[in-house]
Formats: sequence, structure tokens, C-alpha cells
Amino acid sequence: SGNVGVDYIDTHRGTASVAIHEAASIWQDVVATGGQEYRLKVWFRPEDRGVGIFEVTWYANAMLRTDTVFSYTARRSTDWLFYFQDVIAPTGTRWARLHCTSKKRTIRFDDIDFKKVTY
Repeated sequence: SGNVGVDYIDTHRGTASVAIHEAASIWQDVVATGGQEYRLKVWFRPEDRGVGIFEVTWYANAMLRTDTVFSYTARRSTDWLFYFQDVIAPTGTRWARLHCTSKKRTIRFDDIDFKKVTY
């Protein structure tokens, strides 16, 4: 939703990243199982004073809860930054929505990964 575009020049890896401009967001739904641990990984590049948020919302038949994986406020433009976090899906989870948002300025996201943790 909002001003979102594909960037074929400024990428972390591969041929494209997504550029999310102020007050815009993208999301993707993925299958998830309650009680399972997942590793969320993301590469992002904020513009000067950009504010980016990466969240996962867990669903059964209705929304269960939203976990903020990270919220980042840039003091300056940076190169690509990496963030990851392990999260456990709440009991009853059937699917999850991965949500990338720019609250201020432009944030680029690339190489987003969501996988079960296996030991």
C-alpha cells in the first residue's frame, strides 16, 4: 500500500530490491504452525533519517498478535544492514503475514527470509 517500487539499481544481492517510500508498506503471507520456532532474516538500507519497521502478524481464523521484529531509525544514509531474530508462533497459528513498512523517508528491503528453525 502506498508508494512502493522495484529498484533494479540499489540491491543487496540479485537483480532487484523493493523501495518503500514514506508511509507505505508491503506484506506477504506465509504458512506457519503454532508452537514452531522461525528465523526471520532481512537486509535493509535506510535513507537519511529513515524509519523502517519489520513485523510478523500471526493468524489462526483471526489475528492472534503482531510481533515487531525490528524498528530502525537511521541517523544517516547507510549501506545495507542485516537483521535477524528467532520467534515462536503462538499456539493455534496457521499462517503469518510478513510486513515491511517505511514510516519516514525511503527504506529498501531485500533478501527477506522466513524459515523453520531445526536443531
